[in-house]
Amino acid sequence: FMGKTQERVHPEEWYFIPPLKRTIKTGDIVKNQNGVYEIVITPRCDLARDDKNETYQLVECKIVKQEWENLCQKFNDRKSELESNTDESKNRKLQQNLDEALESIRRFTQHKGNSNIYHFLPQIMTTNGEIIGPFLVQFDKLRSIKRNTEGLKDQIIENTIATVAPEFLPSL
Repeated sequence: FMGKTQERVHPEEWYFIPPLKRTIKTGDIVKNQNGVYEIVITPRCDLARDDKNETYQLVECKIVKQEWENLCQKFNDRKSELESNTDESKNRKLQQNLDEALESIRRFTQHKGNSNIYHFLPQIMTTNGEIIGPFLVQFDKLRSIKRNTEGLKDQIIENTIATVAPEFLPSL
């Protein structure tokens, strides 16, 4: 599918799985106590200065697997329809339908139609083969938690499933 959408990286290149270090890092994706996925967005410089900053900032990551699969299925159906078509008079309309399906995918991955509260992250395949995501990071669902909470740091580290690769953090 990636060749059809002009993307240049595979989803598995977006993440370190498991995380390289057992510390809290910007871009860590964590499953919290309520089963909700969140991403650490505390700036790296703030994480390095434990004595200067009182909180960690996390943003909720909504799983959008069904919506993503529907968009991909629509694209694949329209592609198959165009490829199997033998009626030249229908080609233009079928190509237009395919282009529209591709544009829907592009809009979805581009902040869900340029909304400033969403950021798309591809799915994650964990070390045990479980597929999680893809996600929309929901910047309107930001929370700060006190760093000095008993056991919090260990809890975040233990529940980190992946870390966004540094190359992709600036876009987040």
